[in-house]
Amino acid sequence: ATDGKPRSRWSSHTTFLLASIGSAIGFGNVWRFPMMAYSYGGGAFMLPYLIALFFAAIPMVVLEFALGQRLQRGHVALVAHIAPRWEGLGWATVVGTFLSAQYYQTLLAYCLVYLVNAFRDPQPWAVEEAARSLSESSSSLDGAEAS
Repeated sequence: ATDGKPRSRWSSHTTFLLASIGSAIGFGNVWRFPMMAYSYGGGAFMLPYLIALFFAAIPMVVLEFALGQRLQRGHVALVAHIAPRWEGLGWATVVGTFLSAQYYQTLLAYCLVYLVNAFRDPQPWAVEEAARSLSESSSSLDGAEAS
């Protein structure tokens, strides 16, 4: 580091590997990918996905890890070291990461609400579904009586 203080490091390679995998997979691959694959042709969707994965995503991750390992700086200082005029790009990625974290906090809150409500009896979504089907069946009966 440039200020003389030693940089903090990961406690083990396993910790770093698990944190990297967790940040790389994310909600998008767990929730959105199956729906996108189904909507856009299943196996045919896999070809452009794998091409983008191997020719764009993985090389960018390797580049980011290599630059971080080589320069031992934070993201803003790393970008400023490479091209001082582009330091704003480093700050933009920090802001983008902060905004992404806000989005993920909302998704995690929804997950927590559904997890807690899954153990309630009756489950809130089951009650709403039963009420909806009851109102639909009563409206279809009203239509049958009128004729």
